[in-house]
Amino acid sequence: MLSSIHIRHLPEIVGEANLGATYSAGIARWKPSVTMFAAHYALSEAPQFKMESGPMESVTMGGLESLGSLARMLKAFRAGRLDLDDPVVLALTPTVIDPSRAPAGKHTFKLISFLPYELEEGPQHWDAVKDEVADRLFESVAALTTNLSPSIVLGRAVNSPLDLERRNPANWRGSCHGGASTPDQSGWYRPVEGWSSYRTPVEGLYQTGACTHPGGSVSGLPGRNCAMVLLAGLVLGEGVSPAQGLGGVAILAAAAIIAGSHRRVGPRGKVLAPGIAGLRAAGCCLLPSMWEEVGVIGLEAVAAGTPLVTPPFPAFGDIETPGVVIARSRNAESLAHAIHK
Repeated sequence: MLSSIHIRHLPEIVGEANLGATYSAGIARWKPSVTMFAAHYALSEAPQFKMESGPMESVTMGGLESLGSLARMLKAFRAGRLDLDDPVVLALTPTVIDPSRAPAGKHTFKLISFLPYELEEGPQHWDAVKDEVADRLFESVAALTTNLSPSIVLGRAVNSPLDLERRNPANWRGSCHGGASTPDQSGWYRPVEGWSSYRTPVEGLYQTGACTHPGGSVSGLPGRNCAMVLLAGLVLGEGVSPAQGLGGVAILAAAAIIAGSHRRVGPRGKVLAPGIAGLRAAGCCLLPSMWEEVGVIGLEAVAAGTPLVTPPFPAFGDIETPGVVIARSRNAESLAHAIHK
């Protein structure tokens, strides 16, 4: 069974007792990322932003007056207050590049700011103030244009952080990226420490989506990664052991490729926890990244004196160090052959 619901909703679906105390405690500590406020507009013409070379349309515009503005926003955010005197905004007009998204000559326009879900008065207070907040944000962006005003607005729909959560429970606490990508919610710790492999304490239940590695935004990687872990598990479940020659190693390499969090493969195919101690205990460090351009994990392995197997990517493309084997390509078979070396 494959789940992509928000991790905070998993206990109510499968039962907290089935997840165990440690896993459930990890879920209870889950934090949202910065929450969003969004106002959608239908416009009779595209906003013309003031530029040194003259007014121009823009698909995306970010408004940040100064670092002081950002500091004030974050301070107010943490306190549950709305500081709109000098807001940080993101303005999008997708019809500038894709006119098919609106009737001929018309435009869609979206204003985003990063405002707290938990207001001092409570989340429900959003229902009373969201229209006024949208007006203030609109006015701040209008000052940066030559033509944005209520006279070109054909319609408006306002979504507070509370509205975003109501519309889609996956937008927990008004956050659209699953959860904060802080160090304690990334890699080995996402979604729960020790459970970054897309498995759960419930046998046969796999978890994917923005709450799993490598996180939210539009990458498709959590789904792809989870699918490959699931498929590798099915093959291993048919009696193929990682120690049974090249085929088993290839399967292990394929599973490691999609893990993404650079786990270490130890003796007899055991996957070890990250850290120098884990590296020193490993028979081999497999760095199976298909996209990552930073080889910090590999450098740690070299420093620990552990043999390193890595695909050919820039961070290790020209390295000439004993104990480092560069695979010919990024596929599982090539990595498996490199491991056998």
